[in-house]
Order: sequence, then C-alpha cells, then structure tokens
Amino acid sequence: VEQFDFDPEDWGVAMKEIEDGLGGGTGGKDSETKRLSELAFTGMYYEPKIIPSLQLQDCYDVEKFNAKLRVIEESSLSEEQKSVMRMFAYRFIKINFEAAANYYAFNATEEEKAVMERLRMVLVDSSIDGFIEDDLIRVREEVMSTDLGWQTDKVSGYDYED
Repeated sequence: VEQFDFDPEDWGVAMKEIEDGLGGGTGGKDSETKRLSELAFTGMYYEPKIIPSLQLQDCYDVEKFNAKLRVIEESSLSEEQKSVMRMFAYRFIKINFEAAANYYAFNATEEEKAVMERLRMVLVDSSIDGFIEDDLIRVREEVMSTDLGWQTDKVSGYDYED
C-alpha cells in the first residue's frame, strides 16, 4: 500500500487555523467560549425604547397606492376593468408593522386590538384566541366532532396492546 504525504498548507489551509478551531491553539475552545459569553442576546419580543403616541392612520402609507389609482382612473378602461385594477392596486398600500405593533401595545382600544389580532397585524401567542392556537383548536374540534375514530382507532401508527 502506497502511503500518501499530505500537507494541508499546500492546499491553502493553515494548520494554526485548524488547531485553533479544535481548541489546540492559542485561540481554541477557551477563546470561543469567552467570545460567546460576551455576546448580548435580545429577547424575541419587540419592546420600543420609548412609548409612542400614535393614531391608527399612522400605521400605513398610501402614496404609491394613490399614484396607481390615478393611472387607473386616467386610463380608457371600462368601469368594470377599472374596478378590477383598483383591487390589484391595493397591494401598493404600505403597512408599517412596527407602528401597528406600537399602536396595538400602547394606543389601541380593546376592540381595535381584537380586530388587529384577527387581521394578523400583530402576533399574539398568550391566549386561546391567539394567532396559532385558535386555528389549531378549531381544527381539533372539527375533527373530534365529525370523526369518532380518533377515540377508538389506532391512529398514531403504533400497535398498542389493550
């Protein structure tokens, strides 16, 4: 069997980098642990630095939408065609989701909050009417009410002994 001599530096790989990555060099595991411990982690929930004073209309921008509407209205399309084009133009309404979240948190009435949750303008995960829970519970209730097999059939794929 022929032995093969391999020098990683011939391939552009510095041995010091490999040793450091494995914890054998001066950088190594200790410096990586130190680097990771110095990182600052932020929470997954957004919290504004100052409490904003917003109105609901501060949460969107219709400048491009209005420009598109002018193009539609100035066209020679039929009224039916213009009506469809107006629906297409709604995609140009810019929603400021940060402003919407701040409005929801600090300025919205309870009814506005409920509607914003249903429109998925904000993600709420702390109640039974939350953005994920409500759909999962609804599906579960529909299945349970229409198919009693979930109670008697071995639906998990496992053969359990009775």
